[in-house]
Amino acid sequence: MFTIGVRRNGATDTDGKRSISEEDYIAQLQINNAEYVFDLRSGRGATDCKQNTIKFPGNGNATRLCGNPSKPNFMCECKIEEVHKSAGIGYEWAGKPVSKTGEDSYTGTNLGGSRVSLAFNDYKGKPGSNWGTIRRAKYNKKNLTGCNCPEKEGGKNTLFEIFDPIMHSALQRIFEMAKEKRVVLLCVEDELHKCHKMDWVKFYVKEGFGKVVAIEPKTEEHTTPGSGWSKYVIDQSNVEQARGELQILSAARRPPDKKKTKVKK
Repeated sequence: MFTIGVRRNGATDTDGKRSISEEDYIAQLQINNAEYVFDLRSGRGATDCKQNTIKFPGNGNATRLCGNPSKPNFMCECKIEEVHKSAGIGYEWAGKPVSKTGEDSYTGTNLGGSRVSLAFNDYKGKPGSNWGTIRRAKYNKKNLTGCNCPEKEGGKNTLFEIFDPIMHSALQRIFEMAKEKRVVLLCVEDELHKCHKMDWVKFYVKEGFGKVVAIEPKTEEHTTPGSGWSKYVIDQSNVEQARGELQILSAARRPPDKKKTKVKK
């Protein structure tokens, strides 16, 4: 199993320096003999590439479409499936959230990151700090009676979460396919320690999957020669410290911060 991201930092990338191109993305998949990609984004942008903006289901805020102005362009809904089909690689949107209310009612698998990340908006108007705790409560099959997930240690704000059979089933299906095929987990963020993919990676390794390899795409802005985490391997021996190690490797590859390195006259 492999993981890959297409843009360093989840923020808007107007000039494309933090993103990889469609050609480089497909090349990385082919180099690693990828057979099937599971897209773990909660939203994929516009269904019509001629639109200027779109709205996520259940969210009143308009979002940018298809790399306009944010790159990479090929990740929007109107292109992403054809991109994989043309390369002969299987593709599935596994991050689609589940909604059961109003006109936005639709089905999905709940493996995306954004909806979970926004769980605490009801309390403070900003994302909570324990997204991993929430996810673990939702896919833990022993959590049948529910779990209070505190925003922080000793915090008053909590979110009551119970086992989510849809999420767990989707994770298991990916697990089973990865035994037979070379599977890739895809999200926007290429720095794995910052991405919710890391929660799924830990789940698979602890469930007995041999190893997961983090593919590191090269971007125009990236780079200190010899730094980074190219094909960093996560297995039983390092699964607990992997996030910290990846954070160090990620920091080493970034260009120097001009604001911090500027010499005062």
